[in-house]
Amino acid sequence: MIDIHAHILPIDDGARTFDESVEMCRTAYGNGIRKIICTPHIISPGYNIDLPKIIYNMKKLQGLLKKEHIDIKLIQGAENYIGNTITINKTKYILMEFPISDVPVFAENFIRELLQKYYVIIAHPEKNEKIQENPEILEKFVRLGCYSQVNAASFLELGIKKRRATEFIEKGLVHFIATDMHTIEEATHLIKAVEKVKEISDKAMDFVTTNPEKVIAGLKI
Repeated sequence: MIDIHAHILPIDDGARTFDESVEMCRTAYGNGIRKIICTPHIISPGYNIDLPKIIYNMKKLQGLLKKEHIDIKLIQGAENYIGNTITINKTKYILMEFPISDVPVFAENFIRELLQKYYVIIAHPEKNEKIQENPEILEKFVRLGCYSQVNAASFLELGIKKRRATEFIEKGLVHFIATDMHTIEEATHLIKAVEKVKEISDKAMDFVTTNPEKVIAGLKI
């Protein structure tokens, strides 16, 4: 499997040290993950992260994984707060998140402009409070041409996030499932979520294999 959203680099609010990064990857490998797109938060003011910093830390972690014989391939990415545009693996794909409590009024016009140049993946829409209240917002963005990525953890709990994530799958609005892991425990979530999603969609494995491979290669889904 391929995890397209993971905070395994010790440069934001995910892994705190490289030792923890290695253990997250070790656990991920043991739970079926073979490639991880490294997606630290890109938000200003906040984390002082840019593309060279991502690449430097990713290469350092890849070297540590090699020493530990953990056969996971790391790929450069970013989780862009709306307004930023660091792409995945130098492709046209952008992983973008909204504020947790809202979808800004300028979002639609901004995304329309982005879509003229990029492929936009909306991160964990089921966590956004505005989309929870108005799920048709995600439908609108997918109709515009966006993709969406739901978090594995959302299928492993009870409540609104699980209900919305399931609804989005059933409506054909989801293209990826990812861990969004910040901890070692969350590295176990993807394989568990996929088994649950298999009960509601025959595309469950596509969300963690075929579609992510196309992202890495820069191919349109």
